Amino acid sequence: MLTDSENLSKNATPFEDWLRTRDAAFRKRHLIPNLPSYSFDSFEDFANARTAMIVAALKALNESWHVGAGSPGEGNSAEFDGDEEDDDTKDAPGPGEEGRDFTKFDVEINGTRHEALSKRRAVLTVVKRLSAQGVKPEEIAELIPWRGNLFCSVDGTVTGDQFVAQQKARVDSGEKRRYFCEDGDLIHTDGRTYALTNGWGKRAFQAIQNLLVKLPDKGVKCEKHPE
Repeated sequence: MLTDSENLSKNATPFEDWLRTRDAAFRKRHLIPNLPSYSFDSFEDFANARTAMIVAALKALNESWHVGAGSPGEGNSAEFDGDEEDDDTKDAPGPGEEGRDFTKFDVEINGTRHEALSKRRAVLTVVKRLSAQGVKPEEIAELIPWRGNLFCSVDGTVTGDQFVAQQKARVDSGEKRRYFCEDGDLIHTDGRTYALTNGWGKRAFQAIQNLLVKLPDKGVKCEKHPE
């Protein structure tokens, strides 16, 4: 669906001409396939390709919702429910928590070192830096394919309170907040505001490594904090 401003900008402009004015993030957000031509003669090719993209997106959404609801699955349910509540404050397991992973991480950004960060805070620090360097949320999500519902987003540049008001059903689960929604934790890009999930389990370091291996020139390093 186009926003009011997008609809006005298109007006009577032929679709093929108008689409040339849209960036890659817009095409990805609206599931627009990459085709050599978007003329009326290519409508059948466009319809078939976009149908396939929509079906794939719906399947992925369905799987991620099942994961979020606690259905069993490789890795994902643990990623969501592993350590959100006290991950930032504990350094070691307490009674009955021997299976929990309280590994800390050191993240270095252009020589500035952030030490003993929790898993979720380390991931957020890396993702925020990459976003500041122009890496799009869609690109980040592609590099962590096992983690469903990586971002939650809304149109416009909004504050944390405004974000939560618009997306409360998604960002909150019972008494737990599932996304980073504080003002300083939000990501603003391409006319949208994004919140990163705060549910990270044992594959958090793998997620960070995936990002840094694929994006090695962003001035970020990460390693496990010495015990």
